[in-house]
Amino acid sequence: MNTLLEISKKITECSQLDKIEILISLRAFLLGYEDCPWFIFCECFDPEELLSEAHKNNYHSFKKQNESNLKKINLKPIDIFLLPKNKKNTILDHINSVINDYYPDCMMIHDCVRTNPYKEDSLFIYIEENEHKFSDTICSLYRQRSIEKTKLIKDANVPKSIYETSFSISRKNKIIDYWKNTWGMSGKYVDETIVDRIIL
Repeated sequence: MNTLLEISKKITECSQLDKIEILISLRAFLLGYEDCPWFIFCECFDPEELLSEAHKNNYHSFKKQNESNLKKINLKPIDIFLLPKNKKNTILDHINSVINDYYPDCMMIHDCVRTNPYKEDSLFIYIEENEHKFSDTICSLYRQRSIEKTKLIKDANVPKSIYETSFSISRKNKIIDYWKNTWGMSGKYVDETIVDRIIL
């Protein structure tokens, strides 16, 4: 098991060797977003191109890429999952400061809604706030996704409570799996002929 000190050393080494993608993958695992695409929006990157590239890949490929990046620094996903929350937060703060040094005045977003309709749609919020940077096709695609997300959660009607029952957790997981296999896949972003309604 890697200690906090060992992981911190690996972060420093990655920052010195310009291996920023490894730190972003580590950050994704710490946040539980390992199967989500991530984007850094700033002047040096074309936002339309970033989204178009992500559309070509399924959520499986994002997780494989993140796992592959962790292997480069001899870390396994289980090493991250077993860390206590306070250590995760310490590592996360360290990574965020390194990323901020590399990309000052940039916005980093994980598209969590691609694999979980119960998450906040940070990417769509960013697109709406910066509509002038994106084509009508991109804007309408993510608007449609947001509408379908809202409708799915409403139709599923899983009640919110402080303590969830096994039934509600199971139901929620089935909804997440359905969502992953529609909006998590590349086909939904390229070809809208996929059946997008089921009986919940």
